[in-house]
Amino acid sequence: SLDDVLRWQRHTTYVLDDRVCPLTVDELERWSTAPSVLVHVPRTSGTTLRALYASVLNETQLTQARHYSAAQMRACATREWDRKRSVAIIRDPWARAVSAYDHLVNVSTISKHPSDRYFGTWLTLFDDFSDFVESGGLELAATACAHFLPALDWVSDPRTGDVLVNDVRRYEGFHAAGIAAALTFTKLDAGDRRPFYT
Repeated sequence: SLDDVLRWQRHTTYVLDDRVCPLTVDELERWSTAPSVLVHVPRTSGTTLRALYASVLNETQLTQARHYSAAQMRACATREWDRKRSVAIIRDPWARAVSAYDHLVNVSTISKHPSDRYFGTWLTLFDDFSDFVESGGLELAATACAHFLPALDWVSDPRTGDVLVNDVRRYEGFHAAGIAAALTFTKLDAGDRRPFYT
C-alpha cells in the first residue's frame, strides 16, 4: 500500500541522514573500539562475512548492527572514522536488485523486521521481477527502500559525493576468491579482532 511505501521512504531518509549519529550506545562503543569497519551494503554478502569472521574469531556469532551508511558512521566520530580501515562490498546493480526483490518477497510474511514485511508485501503485487521493473516499481524502490538504494549512497558523502570508504570491493570478485581467500580479499584479518559490521 502507499502507507507502506511512505513508511519505507521515511526509513530510507533516516538511513541517508548523516546529520546525527544513529548508533545505539552499545553499537557506538563497539564501533569506537573496532579497528576496522565493514559498511554492509544490503545484498552484498554481509551475512556471509559475519559468519566467516565468527568462525575465524571462534565465536558463535558476531553482534549484528543495523545497516548504516559510511556517512552516518563518520558523523558519530569523524576523527575515529578517518583513522579506521573501512571496507565495503558492492555488487552489479541488476544482480543486487534481483537479489533484493527475491529476498524481500521471500521474507514478506516471516521477517522479524516490519520494514522488510511492508516492502516485501508490496513486491508480491508484481507478477515477477520483470513486471516490477517494467511497471516502474524499481524506480520507486530505488528511492524508497534501503535494499534498493544505490551502492554509492552507502559509501559516500551525500553532500559532496566523495567516497568515504577506504576500500570498495566487488561482490563478484569476493565470491570468485572463495571462502579461504575472503579475509585477504577484504583486507581484514583475524588480528583485527571483532571488526564492526553495519
